[in-house]
Amino acid sequence: MQETANGKIHKLEVTDDTLTSRGGLAFFVKYLQAIGIVGLLLHKFAGIKKSIKGVSVRNLFLQALYFFFDGTSRHLSYFDEL
Repeated sequence: MQETANGKIHKLEVTDDTLTSRGGLAFFVKYLQAIGIVGLLLHKFAGIKKSIKGVSVRNLFLQALYFFFDGTSRHLSYFDEL
C-alpha cells in the first residue's frame, strides 16, 4: 500500500505483513468520512447536547459505528458490560 504526502490511498495491494484484527478499521473510517454519515446523524439528532465532561456527540456516533463494524458485538447492551 502506497501513501502520498497528502495521505490519500490510491491502491491496495497484497502484503505478507501481519495486520491486527482491527487493521481494516482505517479503511472503514475513510469510508464513513467519504459518505458523510456522521453529518447526517448529527443533523438527525441535533437535539442531543454534548456533555462538558463526556465525549462529543460526533465521537459517540463514531465509536458506536466502529464498535459494530469491529464485530465484537452488534448489541448496544454490550456497552453495559464494558
